[in-house]
Amino acid sequence: MHNMQQPRYYHMIAKAVISNAKGIISAIDCYIAKADEELTQTLIEEGFAEAEETVEQINSLQDKIADILHSQTDELLMALAAASGWKEAKKKVFQMMENDDIAEQIEEAAADMLDIEVPQLATAYMKVTEADLVVDTLRQRTSNWMESWSSELGRLMKINTHKQLTDLIQNAIDNGESIEKLTRKIMDGGWRTEYYQARRVALTEVLRAHSVAHEEAIQQSPATDRKEWVHTGTHKNEPRPNHIDMSGQIVPKEQPFTLVGRNGITYYPMYPIDPILPASESVNCHCIHRGITNDSILGMPYEERKKLQQQFIENDDTAYAEASKPKYAYEASKIDRKQIASAEYQNKFNALGENKHITRSIRANAKKMLRHRSGTQYEDLVFINSKTGAVMVRDDYNVVRQVNPSKAMKKMIKNAEDYTIIGIHNHPSSTMPSINDIQAAAHGKYKYGLVVGHNGTIFKYTINGEVNKVNADIFLERINALFYNGDTDEMTKAIEELAKNGVELEVF
Repeated sequence: MHNMQQPRYYHMIAKAVISNAKGIISAIDCYIAKADEELTQTLIEEGFAEAEETVEQINSLQDKIADILHSQTDELLMALAAASGWKEAKKKVFQMMENDDIAEQIEEAAADMLDIEVPQLATAYMKVTEADLVVDTLRQRTSNWMESWSSELGRLMKINTHKQLTDLIQNAIDNGESIEKLTRKIMDGGWRTEYYQARRVALTEVLRAHSVAHEEAIQQSPATDRKEWVHTGTHKNEPRPNHIDMSGQIVPKEQPFTLVGRNGITYYPMYPIDPILPASESVNCHCIHRGITNDSILGMPYEERKKLQQQFIENDDTAYAEASKPKYAYEASKIDRKQIASAEYQNKFNALGENKHITRSIRANAKKMLRHRSGTQYEDLVFINSKTGAVMVRDDYNVVRQVNPSKAMKKMIKNAEDYTIIGIHNHPSSTMPSINDIQAAAHGKYKYGLVVGHNGTIFKYTINGEVNKVNADIFLERINALFYNGDTDEMTKAIEELAKNGVELEVF
């Protein structure tokens, strides 16, 4: 059969299989219905609000994610069908992943769910403590979180599924399988259990929406001054002993809880399934938290409590907006051109240990981006291949305090040998590399990264192992503060601790 006809042929077979399995599907539907009833009852017993609606949202999100995953599988089948050999197949699959919009699809599905669930659930949880109050306005920090987390979830799903695809292809090649055999394996289903993956993601994200909504209600409630972590058990999986130990922990409502992870690392979540927690502490977690009321405030008239609620939202939005502002003045981002041209500044690059050609390239590109972005809040990005000397520049990304690599730059990283790319970008605020910079270096397998500050400081960061994102972020913030306060002794200690969490940092 001609290759270009194969995708249609595969779909015809798939439809026939489905047609002949109506009895099996009916049985599965019955099982799912029973599971939903059981899950609804479990959620009610565990103290989750609107349990039936929650299960409906889980199912809806699961169906959307499963459809997205199945569509990606269909694209994979079409890419394989259009290839005559493994070399061409790998090229076709790479092209398919380049054009894959799974991140955008997941982001949309998650954002739609959060937009519906969080405001509705926040009111439901508010009524647990204050029956006459509603949550009719979300805090700006919560609205912004919903938007950013939807995007992050899409990004993570894209990374995860693309790894599944590349691993599948490579394993087939390593095992000496033909394209036809791999195609049959994919068509038989179960190679990555799309519905199971979709179920896990949907369950976790909808319960995360509960935690966010409950936190919003607790923070907005004038009568609530504390909150308590409650372990409620789990649905069809083993409870986490450390979550059982957490049960009953009470903290002021504006403070985080303290959770010692199963990996021995201490985390500080504001609520169960807080995104700062790793998957091992959040996936399928059924813990909840609840507000504890102050009876003296609860006894106030409705009008006074409503006024306090609105005042809290306004104050929190103001504080959030202030905290989100750039931590530097516009004038402070102007470079000292004499300093940048000095021999002292030039010698800083000699300490990187590269050959003369690469050192000159790093220095020239660093100076160029500083001159280009002087007096602005924008950043440029340069990739230099330390083995070949190839250079690629992104100097047209005009978004405040961030820069993303172009498609060509991403391709450069993908095609380069691991740990040969040097990534350089400027920080107008002259601050340390951010946790996002660290993650980019780890994901791209940089040789190292450089941040060139507009005040003449250069920060070199090298990934030396698995990065503990939470702790690395904390230490980077601490080092940044110590550096600008001139506390070199404490800064040295903090840099040593950062190295234990996967990141070596040098300051020039």
